Amino acid sequence: GNKSATDTDAGSEASDFEETIDHKPEYHSRYTLTQVHGEGGLGQVWLATDPALKREIALKRIRPGKDGSRDAQLRLIKEAQITGQLEHPNIIPVYELEHADSKGRPFYTMKFLRGQTLQEKIQAYHRKRKEGKDAPLDLVELLAAFIDTCFAIAYAGARGIVHRDLKPQNIMVGDFGEVLVLDWGLAKEGRAARRKARRTGDRTGFGAGRDGDASRRRDRDAGLHGAGTGGRPQRER
Repeated sequence: GNKSATDTDAGSEASDFEETIDHKPEYHSRYTLTQVHGEGGLGQVWLATDPALKREIALKRIRPGKDGSRDAQLRLIKEAQITGQLEHPNIIPVYELEHADSKGRPFYTMKFLRGQTLQEKIQAYHRKRKEGKDAPLDLVELLAAFIDTCFAIAYAGARGIVHRDLKPQNIMVGDFGEVLVLDWGLAKEGRAARRKARRTGDRTGFGAGRDGDASRRRDRDAGLHGAGTGGRPQRER
């Protein structure tokens, strides 16, 4: 495929990322794809490197075999646009959306976070508790992650966007305690709510994360149950 000028720098940086490479690196726009990090029904997420900024990123594109579908392409583009609109410390940040690469396929890039899913954290906690090895702060850390998730979902909801696939597997807890809600591929946005959000701006109090005024309203507005136990979250009725 075509290579950009920055592709020539990728080899000099390869030694920094050798531990993540499990196949011959590919070049995708200016990015070097190093390994498949995860797959879903539609998308394929790659761990990649950006030689211009010398950092690891996540690159999402349509799975091979489905990348010729115009409907799939539009869905991926919409996913990137919705996620990119949600600028919140607990929502995965999108770096770039490319509508068509050299083969006419869309992709977008985002932050790559090293850590565990909330599901993995919950399971580890219950194993430690069963063995009598849990620490006093272990449960507090899980609850903090749950609260951060509530902030993210309330922020999105105030902008008329509903995640529709919220579960512990789609929440990442980073090695330094960062909490990010991922996988907005099934998200829907309501036009009326979006227009209202644009008129009023950010008056919800959920933009600041855990330290914002939202802490006084989280029980009223979060509307989520189940994530703290690993169960299936449900909306309040």
